Amino acid sequence: MLNDFEKLIYNKHLITTRKNKNTPFNIRKDFSNLNESTIFYVKKLAMFFNKFKKINIDDFFSAPFSIYPEENYFDLKFYISPKAIKTYNLFIKNRESSLPDNLDTLKFTADSIKFINVFCKQNNIQPSGYLEFIAPNETLPAFITHLQTHKINLYSLFGLEGFKRNLFKRYETYKFVLGEIIDSTDKLYQNFIMSKKLKILVKEGFKKIA
Repeated sequence: MLNDFEKLIYNKHLITTRKNKNTPFNIRKDFSNLNESTIFYVKKLAMFFNKFKKINIDDFFSAPFSIYPEENYFDLKFYISPKAIKTYNLFIKNRESSLPDNLDTLKFTADSIKFINVFCKQNNIQPSGYLEFIAPNETLPAFITHLQTHKINLYSLFGLEGFKRNLFKRYETYKFVLGEIIDSTDKLYQNFIMSKKLKILVKEGFKKIA
């Protein structure tokens, strides 16, 4: 039997696969007749995602479709392989270094601002206070955790006053959490300033949620 988290994983794989093949889908509700191999792979993935919580499940399933566009299907067995992890890491690296006005970058940035808006409402704070917010029982600011788990990108944060000051005030700690991307901040900011679409998207996005 699958628990709720395992059922979620199964359906996320289903949705990602169908969307990338441009085929209609319905999420699965009845899991009583799953074969043993499918159950095995889903449970392995659940253990993996529970161990590496910073991995975004949706991105993990989407990554190979981006890296290997000539392929149109990746089964559950693929996702428990070392190649899947390498593919995900490459996907994240490519996304972090992509040009600011790239369609994927624009979409991820817009999604990031939407995520920040929802998070602020849930925690009864203003977007202007997002960079300072630390959740109860946590030691890191929420924005660092959200960057680590790829719920938001750096570009979205350039729309908040004091971002670079907040990012670099605990540089060593945050670099340990975020990795090399923190050292790309100045370069990404220059890309942001030079962009034609992204800086407008970010400015207008925060204006709407202020």
